[in-house]
Amino acid sequence: FRTKFLDKDIPILKQSEDQFIRQSYFGGATDYYEGYCKNLRYYDVSSLYPKAMLNDMPILYLGESKTKNLNEIFGFVECIVTCPKDIKVPLLLHNVNGKMIHPTGRWKGIYFSEELKAVIKHGYKIEIINSYLFSRDKIFTQYIDHFYDKKKNSKGAERFIAKLHLN
Repeated sequence: FRTKFLDKDIPILKQSEDQFIRQSYFGGATDYYEGYCKNLRYYDVSSLYPKAMLNDMPILYLGESKTKNLNEIFGFVECIVTCPKDIKVPLLLHNVNGKMIHPTGRWKGIYFSEELKAVIKHGYKIEIINSYLFSRDKIFTQYIDHFYDKKKNSKGAERFIAKLHLN
């Protein structure tokens, strides 16, 4: 990616900035279910990660902001989160004593602004404490388009290998 597709400099953060942002990193949630279906429709969702890579990514750290308007922020936000207690599937992860949970109720955490914007649509309330602003750019578009094209135009074993690489 860096040698063939990356055409922008991605600066290295200062340690204090890096430590703040790393508090927003969580491993992905995993669930398992015992399979039983009738009239099953199967959807291939293995390309969700590359699709997400086509979104804007944070690039250059622009500084801290005290704005309370989430729509003015692209970056990482320290906030008080209130999740509706009656939500069927809580969406945000939170680290409690080294364990990842999907809580309801109220807690303090650090999250990527776009993730917070998405959960507001499901009834979450966000009280912003502090935020780290970033410039934004679509840095993975050429990379993803290149491998989608390989996958689309390949046959047999080549298609399987292209799909493995893309996922």
